[in-house]
Amino acid sequence: MLNNWRDTVSRFASAATNAILLDAPKKTGYGFVLGLFLYVVEILGTRMFHLTPSMAPWELITVGVFIVHARSIWRHIVGKPAIGEKHEEQLELIRRAALAGLSESHVRTQLYELCRQALKETSLSVAARQELDALEIENRGK
Repeated sequence: MLNNWRDTVSRFASAATNAILLDAPKKTGYGFVLGLFLYVVEILGTRMFHLTPSMAPWELITVGVFIVHARSIWRHIVGKPAIGEKHEEQLELIRRAALAGLSESHVRTQLYELCRQALKETSLSVAARQELDALEIENRGK
């Protein structure tokens, strides 16, 4: 029972670390800078008001990274699929265009292009890449 719980926590921690460090390194950098800024604000505030510092720099850096990644963490908790920010923005633009009255065939074409682009950016096996290329050629002919 205890080992099962540890495995679950380990898996969650590993997934969270991968998401923060690998999936969105730019956001992690922004969070690091935000944490340093918070540390500077704390140092200045404690000196101005003659208080003792309450947090270590690494704690504020952690808070900064958490703040910047809060949206991704919330999406993971709610269970929405996590896709890259660039693709998420493109998907939102397609949704808005569909609501604004874009034709269904054009929306499908845009969604297909978005999926194709996302698949090309992932690491696919040789067979899967050949199949994707064959589908592209087939769709161009239509």
